[in-house]
Amino acid sequence: MLYDTLLEVRDSALKHGCSADDIRHAITNALAIYDDLDDPYVLYLDPDTAGTLLEVLTAVRLPPEVRRALDDRAAEEHTSTSEVIRRALEQYLAS
Repeated sequence: MLYDTLLEVRDSALKHGCSADDIRHAITNALAIYDDLDDPYVLYLDPDTAGTLLEVLTAVRLPPEVRRALDDRAAEEHTSTSEVIRRALEQYLAS
């Protein structure tokens, strides 16, 4: 695995023929970002460094008990898990 300060590029992502640099480029320069999925995933659309359009799906890895608590909170608030995570991060970064 390759690690970045905010991004872990897993070996499974590299099996599609993209380099870690192409994946980082697609995420940091995305033309479109779709984060309204009902899981803590974000989809990035952007060309790689050669101009080929990439779809990069990122995920937040959570321990099972944290994931259950996240799902419960999202259901309780009638919102997505992505929104619960986004609000929690905004609160954390504002403190």
